[in-house]
Amino acid sequence: MKRNTILFAVAAVLLLAGSCRTRACTSFVFRGANGPVFARNFDYMFGGGTLLVNPRGLEKVALTMGNRARWTARYGSVTFNLYGREQPMGGMNEAGLVVENMWLESTIYPGPDARPGVNNLQRIQFMLDSCATTAEVLAAAPGLRINPDSPARIHYLVCDAEGEAAAIEYIDGELVIHAGDSLAYAAMANSVYEKSAAFLASGADTTGMNDADEANSLGRFATAAEAAVRLDAERPEEMFAEAFAVLDTVCAGPWTHWRIVYDIAARRIVYRTHVNPAERSISLAALDFSCASPVSGIELDAPGEGDVAGALAPFTTEMNRALVRSSFGNTDFLKEAIPLNILEIIAVYPERLVCRE
Repeated sequence: MKRNTILFAVAAVLLLAGSCRTRACTSFVFRGANGPVFARNFDYMFGGGTLLVNPRGLEKVALTMGNRARWTARYGSVTFNLYGREQPMGGMNEAGLVVENMWLESTIYPGPDARPGVNNLQRIQFMLDSCATTAEVLAAAPGLRINPDSPARIHYLVCDAEGEAAAIEYIDGELVIHAGDSLAYAAMANSVYEKSAAFLASGADTTGMNDADEANSLGRFATAAEAAVRLDAERPEEMFAEAFAVLDTVCAGPWTHWRIVYDIAARRIVYRTHVNPAERSISLAALDFSCASPVSGIELDAPGEGDVAGALAPFTTEMNRALVRSSFGNTDFLKEAIPLNILEIIAVYPERLVCRE
């Protein structure tokens, strides 16, 4: 197989994998007593995954086809990864930027062009590596390409340490951004943002909206957005308890595998999983983000509670290989379609990254 063909296959696989196929993910942002709080449910066909500490200073070339984006990570980050290192579902960097993705069935990416590209999960890592603020994310967005052949249709919600949030979507092949005055509600589910906000503004009744995907999404958006507005006004001291209570309200039962709350001002993350519902936390201030140190992580379903920083262990290529093979093997629409040589390219990809700190 030629190199470009391999890269195309890898890109397509990652783009396909990087979304909530159950279409029930929900996230929202509100102001706590000390600053912005970002909360999200990750709903999917299976759980597991790894929390990873990603160093600053790594020189990267995107795992995609064509004109590949190149960058050096300015910021360290903590991410939640299911399909391998450097392909996160979401996370927060040391500047306080949070990025999360959710499925959006109506997404249509722009057609092929000359811009440098990344796959849609590595785009999350790119934003966390490169940007300190939402404004920087939005400034970079027009110059970056996502493979237009991607079968995974997602949109992004981002928020920074000042509480500036934005929704990033691709509608009819065009980049659409809602931020500032055009972001009426700092929330996102699985419908086009403009439609979701209009639904809530119309005062439509959300009672019983649990049947079709679209109705379910609009109902979850309304619940999360109304909670964000209320919590903005209250600025609760017990922000984790409040955030988890809302996440419980919009959960998808056993399909909700991760509940994550980011205390952005404190650079602290608290999470629960379906397998281990105990609250676990990690503070970015306690972490070594030097690329001279080994990348570390911990399985998200690992037993225990409280601060997990002391339980972090080096995350090796063999661990990444096991994560990649397990997740692809557990994904119904991928396990018979992806050959081992493609999985191996994804598994060893991080070995190509060079420390330039």
